[in-house]
Amino acid sequence: MSARTKTIEIDGVQAEITWKQIKNCYIRLRPPDGRVQISAPQRMSNQAVTALFRERLDWIRKKQRAMQSRPAPPTLRYLDGEEHFYLGRPYRLQLQHCYRKRQPTVAGDALFLYLKTQGTAETRERLLHDWYRRQLEKLIPPLLSKWEPLIDVKVKEWRVRKMKTRWGTCNTVAHRIWLNLDLIKKPVECIEYVLVHELVHLLEPVPQPAVLRPDGSLSAGLATAAPDAALKTPVFRPRINI
Repeated sequence: MSARTKTIEIDGVQAEITWKQIKNCYIRLRPPDGRVQISAPQRMSNQAVTALFRERLDWIRKKQRAMQSRPAPPTLRYLDGEEHFYLGRPYRLQLQHCYRKRQPTVAGDALFLYLKTQGTAETRERLLHDWYRRQLEKLIPPLLSKWEPLIDVKVKEWRVRKMKTRWGTCNTVAHRIWLNLDLIKKPVECIEYVLVHELVHLLEPVPQPAVLRPDGSLSAGLATAAPDAALKTPVFRPRINI
């Protein structure tokens, strides 16, 4: 059955409502301008969703202003001297001429990208992102080995991909986790936080507060606070219980 959708507007603020087979109602604000999307359970009436939207209008406007006031990210050209992040630290990109294939390296405050020819911005981006992917894929297995026994959950498959609005996502049926490639730009603590968050989702679609058991294992839920200063959630998404 296809999802039912509707667009409503209150006091100049529009929202797109989609009714789904879910338990709770979610309000999401999409960057860069804070476009409002509401996911509602099938049992929730149009009047109830509209009332909730009206109730949250002040919060929505506040978050929209915050989104719209953020400076637009610079257009990356992957040229000499351009700033790129790796594991939470900024590095200046340095293009190095090299006839043989060589992996990017980090030294001091420089990130060296080796090329036979300067090529295009797309070529340089692909080389750097391929390296980013390999570095992130090296970090995940030891973190899984650390947290799977503590949470008492087993991941059958995990993958890395570019995502615009999520740091991570999971499939609770297939026990599969997807992680955002851009996590490699954040501190290791942020990568670990997102991974644990998704592991907990495999036990509880909506995580509850965690409890550290006497044997050192972790119950469903997340015990540590998100490192918010370094990891900004791409989408504002409050959950509304109904």
